Amino acid sequence: MTQETIVYSFRKHWFILTASLATVAFSFIMPILLLQYAITTQMLPVALTPAIANFAIVVWTIIIWSALFLVWTQYYLNLWLITDRRIVSMEQRAFFDRRVVSWEIVNLQEVIASESGILQHLLHFGTLEISTAGNNDANEHFTGIPHPEYVRGIIVAQGSNFDR
Repeated sequence: MTQETIVYSFRKHWFILTASLATVAFSFIMPILLLQYAITTQMLPVALTPAIANFAIVVWTIIIWSALFLVWTQYYLNLWLITDRRIVSMEQRAFFDRRVVSWEIVNLQEVIASESGILQHLLHFGTLEISTAGNNDANEHFTGIPHPEYVRGIIVAQGSNFDR
């Protein structure tokens, strides 16, 4: 039996990471700005001392650092591999929740690549939908895929290597 070789590997598009990081950054800045505004306009309750406010900011910063770490971990560990025989999806759902699924290229029925919306067309990312034949007739959607038409072409080319 011959060795299985990796033909192509990819992660989600860089814009997906950037948008997630921007969301977390916005979530970090807004409460601090609101707290600063409340302090300067003296809208805070009397019971809220500067020490309590500083403690709240520190706790919020730790929460945001954890969120940043989760975003980066999910981006880095979510990986798709196309080999000469299979498509492998490795998805990090949470810190301790990982899903690895593979589909035989021989069983592929349909591969659909789509880019919907102006942003996806400008930045060349979209969705890849894979339909397979077999016992469970699985359909899988991969979102945020860079150059989905190119990836689709690679998958179809690998599928054409098999005699059907």
